[in-house]
Amino acid sequence: MIRLALIALLVGSGCGKIVEGTPDGATDAVGGIDGAGTCTPTCNVNATCTGETCACNDGFMGDGLTCADINECATNNGGCDVNAACVNASGSRMCNCKLGYVGDGVTCRQSWQRVGTFPNVVLDQGSNRGFDAVGLASSIYFAPKYDDPAVGTQMRAINVATGVISGNLALPPEPSDFYAGGFGEVFVADGGALYLFGDDGYRYNPGGNTWTAVPGYTNGSGFRRGEAAGAFAAGSNSIVLIGGRDEATNNYQATAVRYTIGVVSGNPWKAEPGALAYTTSRGGAYTLEGTTDTYVAGGYPDDSNRRHLAVHTITQSAWTTLADAPGDIGDVLGMGEFTTGGVTRLIVASGTKAYFFEPVSNTWDRTISLPTSTLSRLVMVGGAPYVIAQNGTSAEVYKLTAIE
Repeated sequence: MIRLALIALLVGSGCGKIVEGTPDGATDAVGGIDGAGTCTPTCNVNATCTGETCACNDGFMGDGLTCADINECATNNGGCDVNAACVNASGSRMCNCKLGYVGDGVTCRQSWQRVGTFPNVVLDQGSNRGFDAVGLASSIYFAPKYDDPAVGTQMRAINVATGVISGNLALPPEPSDFYAGGFGEVFVADGGALYLFGDDGYRYNPGGNTWTAVPGYTNGSGFRRGEAAGAFAAGSNSIVLIGGRDEATNNYQATAVRYTIGVVSGNPWKAEPGALAYTTSRGGAYTLEGTTDTYVAGGYPDDSNRRHLAVHTITQSAWTTLADAPGDIGDVLGMGEFTTGGVTRLIVASGTKAYFFEPVSNTWDRTISLPTSTLSRLVMVGGAPYVIAQNGTSAEVYKLTAIE
């Protein structure tokens, strides 16, 4: 009798009714989560029962039996950064930094700072062949490629420190080396001069605005390379041309050749020891500052993998294939390096993305968008990465300032 009386006292109706055999904290019949009791009628799937009360979970509003999603984005951009897009989700919201910004969305930092706009500057001759660009001292030197050798091109320079753009500079004796066909060119700088290697080899002196022939790089020399990846290695005071087509067979190669700057007697050109594990052309190359470790990325290899990355120490025989890039980097738009938080990363620009490789851990650990989806090139100027890009009828220059 006592047990029946106790049960009678506990029986009731509405929220707060205790149902024997249902443990506290269990999921109710429609999925509502019980906190410290069980409610009848059962709480909404997006509510929690605590004691005798149903309460809508965070991100929802209602009486606990009925709960509707709250659109957090409707107020104060959902608490997202002003440079982020707020995307409403069931019971929450997502914050996504806008193009040109990086961060968690609640806080966004500008990844690319625009440092100059130059109206009526053409980086492409209209044939979508692109342009060559390289950084030297405080300037970006650039020259559009072209289809018709009779049309010609122009080379100019933008000083990123002063924002001043030059007039037309001198062209090499054979300006067709900027031509989109033929023995495709390598355009690099050694810290004091520019070098152009294609059908011919020339050195440009910015102080005198003059070009002179590079010794040893002549037809039949055995060192001419077309569509190669090229980089200057300060540690060995040399320029290396990797892969591309050799002049003897016109076939794509896995080997490299090296030009040592300043050699006054004998041939300054040497065959670089060792070779890649694959042939390649039209890739990119970069030597980390203060080292002779030269990285070669992307291109068009014989194994059809356009995500390759390899490293080679100049004058040594080993070529090490590293982790594949997270995306297709066949057409490399420039390479460089960026140091933040004490970590130096290699940058490979391709398509509309900049991919970041951390050499110590052999991992690709960052990917950010380039500042514009239009035609662009990444170059190093004064130790910092810059992008020069076509935007309508203007050229724009951006500096990389943050990647996380």
